[in-house]
Amino acid sequence: MKTLLIVDDEADIREVIKDTLMNLGLQIDEAENGLEATKLLENKRYDAILSDINMPKMNGIEFLKYIRSENIPTPFVILTAYGDKDLAIQALKLGAFDFIDKPWQLENMVQTVLRALDLGFELNRWVAGGSELSGIAGLDSGATADESRLLKSLQLLSREAQELRKKNEIKK
Repeated sequence: MKTLLIVDDEADIREVIKDTLMNLGLQIDEAENGLEATKLLENKRYDAILSDINMPKMNGIEFLKYIRSENIPTPFVILTAYGDKDLAIQALKLGAFDFIDKPWQLENMVQTVLRALDLGFELNRWVAGGSELSGIAGLDSGATADESRLLKSLQLLSREAQELRKKNEIKK
């Protein structure tokens, strides 16, 4: 079963998203802000994270920076409100998988979350099998176009995680 973490300070939005996606057979957890979400990440690995940008205590950008600094390569989708385009671009530069504008189009939101979940599920399966992410490179021979795109995304996440690891080692 694929797992999703929804992080938004508005309970109504979390509930609408959860109700929309529950029919897809997902296990969904919720957090009110990035700080609360970090506590959930201590005990569980998620296939994708869907997070608002503007939240109290720890906003979406700070939360994304945190998970990347902890070498958590989970695909991270940002929910943005009108006028948050600059923050969405900043999030993409920090390694966010994608962003969704509020108010979102239902089809677009579902498709974006499903793509992130597919990528994260494969990434978690790969890592759970004891494989290093750097070993993904040779797998795309004979892969379908979708599998090839997924593998390329995994390679990109792997490189990002390695770069973050190096930056963290330099800071210590």
